[in-house]
Amino acid sequence: MATMNSTNNTQPPADRLKIPCTELPDQMLDPWWMLKFLLSSALAPFGIFILVVAYGRWISLRKKFTGPQNVAHEPDGSSHAVPDSLNRTVERPRDLLGELQIRAQNLTSTTNIWAQILNLLVFFASMIVYVIYLFEVSNRNTACLLHSSDCLASCYLGSIFEDNVAMLELGLHCFFIIHFLVRFTASHQKLWFILDPYTIVDYLTIPPAFVSICLNLSWTGFRFVRILHLFSVPDFLQYIGTLRNRTEMRFCQLICTSLSVLLAAAGLFHLLENSTDLFNEADVIREKALSYWEYVYFCIVTAGTVGYGDIKCITSQGRIFNAIFIIFTLAVVASILPDIFRIIANRKKYGGHYSEHGGKKHIVVCGNINFISAGGFLKEFLHKDRGSCDIKVIFMDL
Repeated sequence: MATMNSTNNTQPPADRLKIPCTELPDQMLDPWWMLKFLLSSALAPFGIFILVVAYGRWISLRKKFTGPQNVAHEPDGSSHAVPDSLNRTVERPRDLLGELQIRAQNLTSTTNIWAQILNLLVFFASMIVYVIYLFEVSNRNTACLLHSSDCLASCYLGSIFEDNVAMLELGLHCFFIIHFLVRFTASHQKLWFILDPYTIVDYLTIPPAFVSICLNLSWTGFRFVRILHLFSVPDFLQYIGTLRNRTEMRFCQLICTSLSVLLAAAGLFHLLENSTDLFNEADVIREKALSYWEYVYFCIVTAGTVGYGDIKCITSQGRIFNAIFIIFTLAVVASILPDIFRIIANRKKYGGHYSEHGGKKHIVVCGNINFISAGGFLKEFLHKDRGSCDIKVIFMDL
């Protein structure tokens, strides 16, 4: 696993809050720091799985000891079954967990305005975390020219609580925990909830945020996966009425899917290529560290099947992911691009917005026009009971 061996045993400067970790003496840096970050994300789904199993076991034991709910007990000690029709009409008091699940389901319903507000807040919070990630990887790009690991982590000289940006991000992750608990409570299929894409995003981002506090270290990690919340943009636009038909909805989904996948893949390339080679003891060092946006360019070129060769992967894990990414993008591009071109080409001729132009009001009367029919129409249309009106009448004899 990646470690950072310092070659500088002098005391770090005290005038900075956060410095590259390679500037710290060896005795001040935990050599297993990255392993702890990765284990926090890897063990999170197992912890949730244990919680789900314990919850299911508790429900089954509760049913076993409380007995069936459709059995009525008489004062003399006898009992008899209640008919299903009568059983449905009797309203029983719900327990605390049932009440919490109903309220959580209301907060996750697509038709509830409060659920839409909550999802919108989660989206903006995720975008803030992603912007913080971009800010950090941009600032660390100059520091990691000599040590690739400095592209990923910075160490605090004092307390991490002195960093306002870190505290903002920690507060956002606390909000993500609340949203995670709401979704978990509202879910009927707890096991499938563990494999939900947004749940996996929480695994990769929430636990490392609290490990940073314990290690007093800032790691870029998997925070780039927060960009996957772009998948929810079409739902927001449809809810507020911006997307009016299925074609616009599909077009927005294709654009958001392509953009989020490219940006997330660039973040993973940046993470893998700046980590220690897992399968080669002798690390290959670049002459110049590549920025996050250079990996975005690399992903676009790779997805477009161009492959200029000016940027390439040098680590073993980077090459493995690149092979997977090429296969994935070939399938995605082959399905997404034709849909995008078809939507653009099949745009309705009169699909634009109608704009009213000034002019005189008029009525067009067409058909088998003769003196009798025209006179009858004018007599009825210009009747005095209708009042005075400035409308021109045009007769078209077909």
